[in-house]
Amino acid sequence: MSNGLLTVQSPEKGQKSELNNIDGGTIKNSGTLTIGYNGLLNNDKSSALYNSGAINIMALLNVRVGESGGEMKNSGTIYNDGIVHNMSSLMNFGMLINNNVL
Repeated sequence: MSNGLLTVQSPEKGQKSELNNIDGGTIKNSGTLTIGYNGLLNNDKSSALYNSGAINIMALLNVRVGESGGEMKNSGTIYNDGIVHNMSSLMNFGMLINNNVL
């Protein structure tokens, strides 16, 4: 659970950082979720991601939800400069600004 800034980004060029929300996990974020250029947020089919702030995507957001009740809900703003790969249900109650692939 985060009330501030949650960032997934590579510390050094050529390396990748991942935030894996798997096996029924839950991420609740009320601040800003930033996925940097070399980062990856992987949310599997049994896990949930709830965000009430902004999501800034500069890399890959891989959301595999729905098959086992997992979900991604956003009530803030999604700024997408990367790729959002959504296998099932992404509920957005805020604003989606898309500059790339959704």
